[in-house]
Amino acid sequence: MADMKTKPTARHPPPARFAGSVRTRIAPLSFILFTLACCVNGQPAREPQAKSPEEFDDFLEVKDLHAPADIVAGAKRFAQRWPDSALLGQIYRLELDAYRQLGDSASAIAAGEHVLQKAPDNLDALVEVAYLLADSRRDATSLARADEYARRVLALVDTIQIPRSISPRQWTTLRSKLEARAHIALGLIAFNQGRPKLALEEFEMANRLMPEPDAALYYRLGLLYRVLGDDAKGVEMLRQAARSTDPTLRNLAEQQLRKTRAEQPTPH
Repeated sequence: MADMKTKPTARHPPPARFAGSVRTRIAPLSFILFTLACCVNGQPAREPQAKSPEEFDDFLEVKDLHAPADIVAGAKRFAQRWPDSALLGQIYRLELDAYRQLGDSASAIAAGEHVLQKAPDNLDALVEVAYLLADSRRDATSLARADEYARRVLALVDTIQIPRSISPRQWTTLRSKLEARAHIALGLIAFNQGRPKLALEEFEMANRLMPEPDAALYYRLGLLYRVLGDDAKGVEMLRQAARSTDPTLRNLAEQQLRKTRAEQPTPH
């Protein structure tokens, strides 16, 4: 790592530019969502910034990683070296995604809770933790927490102050995605509570809000319509899911379609 007294390099922006540099170097969507978390109820906060070139370097090193296991290891190193960093929220968000890719929902939820400790109104973390809890837990306490987070997202999108750096078109798309994700979480909660009709209402609302088709949501809708006895609608949704570019999801949808055909009465 470069000494604080050395001349800044391209990798070491001068301290006065830390905020701007972080803003331009992190992924645009991630930055936008963290910016939104700082602007609730008309009270914009300073965007997170490093306190030294070394801290900024370590942040960029984690952000530039690609393999999930490497991101998890890098995030832990950063948290140990910079326990008071204002950038920890973003590091934990990267960790959340990495754990999801590794199939470790429990650790992803823990990472999301760490984000919320740093930024309680972070819309992105709220909706992701709500979804993960609803999708992976069945106990009443976890489902109640998921419900609280999802409904907080739906409330915050009405009160948040949109930064000037976000265009109206960007916000419209982001808001739709956030609200759709929150309604999916609420649908999963309802289904796990034995209320399939309410779950269907939430999933249909999410489907209307989605700015682009979501094959995973079509798959859930297909299964739910079948549970409720509407095979025709279920097949329609499953066919949409079967067009997914995700081979696992596509295979699951095709399996359900074959199962549906096999269960239909043979004409005489």
